[in-house]
Amino acid sequence: MDKILENKKNVIHLKNQDKDFLENKYPKLTYREEEAKIIGEISFALEYKDEKIKDDYQIEIELIHNQNSILPNIKETGGKIKELADKFSMKIENLHVNGNGTLCLSIYQEEKEIYPNGFNLEIYLRKVEEFFYQISYYKKYKKFPWGEYSHGHLGTLEFFKQNKTFEEFKKSNLYNFFL
Repeated sequence: MDKILENKKNVIHLKNQDKDFLENKYPKLTYREEEAKIIGEISFALEYKDEKIKDDYQIEIELIHNQNSILPNIKETGGKIKELADKFSMKIENLHVNGNGTLCLSIYQEEKEIYPNGFNLEIYLRKVEEFFYQISYYKKYKKFPWGEYSHGHLGTLEFFKQNKTFEEFKKSNLYNFFL
């Protein structure tokens, strides 16, 4: 058995309703319970400000809670994002791909607002679709359709500046980091 799965408390177990949702809404994705993974193709057709985009991406979701996040790791395995970065001679990190190849869907502080009751597969996959929409949009227009946060601590500062009061910022771990 995989060492990660030996520590069961970190594994995200899908409920029957999650499995049904996955099978009905995303028939090209496969849940591999024994590996704690979802793999396959995610397809979407989304519209933002009259810009309709239909596309698909190959993904692998590792259903394990991270140290700093309630979200599972996700990777784009088909090479489309790397191809886009190469096409525009840019670092893949600028397309919100972390150094280990996982996608950066949101900053940690934003997770608490998006997932107030903990991890939710339906919300997560909607966010994955939105992430890939912005990648497909970037491919077409060489810009993102909506705002974005910088990477690392700077992104967290931008989040607090945009969304929170200074009092809330002082309560955060980041405030102590900058002292």
